[in-house]
Amino acid sequence: MIMLKKILCATDFSTGSKAALGTAVMLAKQADCELVIVHAWEVVYAGIYAVPTDLGQQVLESAQVALAAAEREAVALGATRVTSQLVNGSAWRVIVDLVAEDPAFDLILIGTAGRSGLPRVLLGSVAERVVRHAPCSVLVVRPDYVARPFTHLLCPIDFSELSRAAVELAMELATTPRAEITLAHMIEGMDDIGEPGAQPVAWDAETRVEDELARWRARIEENARHVHVKCRSRFGRAGAGLLRLLDEDASFDIVVVGTHGRTGLRRLFLGSVAEKLVRHAPCPVLVARPRLSLSALVLGAVGELAV
Repeated sequence: MIMLKKILCATDFSTGSKAALGTAVMLAKQADCELVIVHAWEVVYAGIYAVPTDLGQQVLESAQVALAAAEREAVALGATRVTSQLVNGSAWRVIVDLVAEDPAFDLILIGTAGRSGLPRVLLGSVAERVVRHAPCSVLVVRPDYVARPFTHLLCPIDFSELSRAAVELAMELATTPRAEITLAHMIEGMDDIGEPGAQPVAWDAETRVEDELARWRARIEENARHVHVKCRSRFGRAGAGLLRLLDEDASFDIVVVGTHGRTGLRRLFLGSVAEKLVRHAPCPVLVARPRLSLSALVLGAVGELAV
């Protein structure tokens, strides 16, 4: 059973949001947890042009109708504990603030919109900022995704504690009898393996990585006996290498990757590998993050305003 307490699903009523809602309902049912659907609305007064005084009320009423419809859809899909909130303000900040104020939230779902004419789906500014600043894990869902149990999970690891958190979450998501987790590690810093004398060094690095992957695989199989585990190691830059792996194998349902927020900095940065995957992976990406304290989040927000 998935160990989630409370899920926030952000919606702007787009196709991407509908895909996120379907996935949120699936996870809420599996975890038997509460689902909260959130829509943030705001009226921007730009330039010197006057805005009709009733415009704000029109936007509000339209959002209320659409949010009620989203809640009914969640119930129709099988959600048993679902509520909705209509809040005013900048969407990404409102979402992050809601989660920061309620420690019961341990996952945010948010959809993206595909942009025609580009080779890959890009994040919208709201989704990107939520992923960067959220104090908990965030699952980013593509607009063409159809919710289904995760059977083939890609989990990039660098053998750190952050990777351990990602693996543990991947184990929770792998609920089906035929679930498979692929542990992937990219061996960086070996760009010159074709040079004379470089091969023995590369072989040694690869052997050490394979031994460590085998240890991680054994721990997973010991604790989740129904999960089949594969290991993949490659030479090259992590972000580009993992994206190539996703291109080569279209069977992956989801990528679960670890990252962290850094306190005391102007922003809460994503790791570069996680950011590349979130921006460019063709499947949903779950950024597994140890929950940050409210004080850490405030430090990051203050830095954001100072930029």
